[in-house]
Amino acid sequence: MSTTSAGILFLVSLIVALVAVHVPLGDYMYRVYTSNKDLRGERVIYRLIGADPKAEQTWGAYARSVLAFSAISILFLFILQLVQGKLPLHLNDPATQMTPALAWNTAVSFVTNTNWQAYSGESTQGHLVQMAGLAVQNFVSAAVGMAVLDEIEQRNLRDNVTSVGTALKAALTQRKGASDTIGDVRGHGLFIGVEMVKRPDSAPDVFLARQVINRLKDKGFLTSNAGAHANVVKIRPPLPFSQADAAEFLLAWDDTIAELAA
Repeated sequence: MSTTSAGILFLVSLIVALVAVHVPLGDYMYRVYTSNKDLRGERVIYRLIGADPKAEQTWGAYARSVLAFSAISILFLFILQLVQGKLPLHLNDPATQMTPALAWNTAVSFVTNTNWQAYSGESTQGHLVQMAGLAVQNFVSAAVGMAVLDEIEQRNLRDNVTSVGTALKAALTQRKGASDTIGDVRGHGLFIGVEMVKRPDSAPDVFLARQVINRLKDKGFLTSNAGAHANVVKIRPPLPFSQADAAEFLLAWDDTIAELAA
């Protein structure tokens, strides 16, 4: 069999396999995300780590959990690559020597599901690293992303972004009419920019924008500057930003503008 024929046969076999498994595996994934029942293996893991699968997490705790899991995965894969020469199933004469920089780059890329490698993987990474490290992350990193998407869906964060963002932008636009330091308010959803200007010529006021950003930071709200003249206060809070959070931000904004005008 020629190389071309073998390649075509492989592609046909892969397509047939995908057609054969997409329904049962798709049904399984549907049950995972819609069923309230836990598998026996899942219940064992929950007991071992002391987790209550029915308990709710705040968005902050959820974010910390995701970041902690990913950080541990990066460190594990990073160390596994560096010590692979002392482990079973390693390559005796790898084409590229694994350095800390290469190991770190590979670990971060596979945990973030980008899978970027600056070398030939099969001739550099040992079989144990490929099986217990890289292949595992092909599944685990995707599962992390799916878990985050499921959280966004469960908490209805897309509608939250629309409703809170619209109300916040409208409130800031109202303040534009009462303040001669706001040139314009633009944005969509929870991505809003407030242009700070000098009167009467509406010249960009970079100094004021920086003062507003620093005062808001002192009050617990992180913003930044943007725009061609860096005079736009960029407001981009996290997706779970609520109406109550927006009300607190507006109070901090009003206090900041009043303090700077005094």
